[in-house]
Amino acid sequence: GGDVAELINSKRYYYLHVKILHGDPSVVRRWRFDVAVTDVTFPECPISTTFRNLRVTDTLHIVFEEPNNCVLSPVDLLDWVTAPIDLYNHTLRIEVTAVSPVRTKVVDTLIFYGEDLEAAQPSSKGTPNSKKMNVNSTATSVA
Repeated sequence: GGDVAELINSKRYYYLHVKILHGDPSVVRRWRFDVAVTDVTFPECPISTTFRNLRVTDTLHIVFEEPNNCVLSPVDLLDWVTAPIDLYNHTLRIEVTAVSPVRTKVVDTLIFYGEDLEAAQPSSKGTPNSKKMNVNSTATSVA
């Protein structure tokens, strides 16, 4: 049906939440973070945008736009993306670095928007809504 095309052409399909998994919320919520989002689909020419000095909510979700928007919409916030389909079958690397009061990397994960490789084989019916993440991922998609 048309739902797959509709899905991969909608901004919502690409929405992300980024959460800090470790640490005492009463301490971590006073910290500030940089979030680098890099399209690593073509390793020889990665494209990157960094969001600087972001805070977290009491649930340790990164706030991308004040006052309380914890949704990262790559289609709206990444300057190299002009339409949702630009991200389909692409891999984004999400790196979160605490910048204050200490400098330390707290998240480094990959998110692939598209069908997983097994599903792409003709032998099995795949669903295009399989965003693959590594097991310890702290970046989660909302779709």
